[in-house]
Amino acid sequence: MTTLFLDTEFNGFGGQLISMALYTEDADNLFYEIIDLPYASSWCDPWVRQHVVPVFGKEPIKGGRVAFNRALRKYLGEIATNGLITVVADWPADIEHFFASLMIEGHWEVDWPIHAAMSKSGILKSEIPHNAMADAVALFNDYYDALTYDDPAPAKCPPIFDKSVAELASIAAKLSRL
Repeated sequence: MTTLFLDTEFNGFGGQLISMALYTEDADNLFYEIIDLPYASSWCDPWVRQHVVPVFGKEPIKGGRVAFNRALRKYLGEIATNGLITVVADWPADIEHFFASLMIEGHWEVDWPIHAAMSKSGILKSEIPHNAMADAVALFNDYYDALTYDDPAPAKCPPIFDKSVAELASIAAKLSRL
């Protein structure tokens, strides 16, 4: 079984998906993609433009939603072990966006069972708030901090971002020209 910790960012409350991250105990095998959308235009919610876009930390995937969905399916196919994937999220919309992203051109053709689980709600201690990957790592850490049984929890995940504020600002400037 593979357990994935999911976080998404979307364009305002109830809005269109803009990024998704899946974090596992194997920190070398992650999924983090941003959909190529007009973030500098009036389409993008002003709060998202101010708080989410500047902390993307990478360039959006080219090819829009179809390319994003294909990249997600490819990733899941590569990491699925014993045919079972469990996805843990802390917000119902994250689960909704995850499953919607597995649809390609109106077809549901997933080769493995997927279980969805909701963690307890609460405020996560993210290194970079509103960055989907940093928030997924925070969810992972929070999830294992909350365990009460005797199995040892995995070691805390190391910080995964080493970009300075100046580097993030540079990335945000590039994205604003898209």
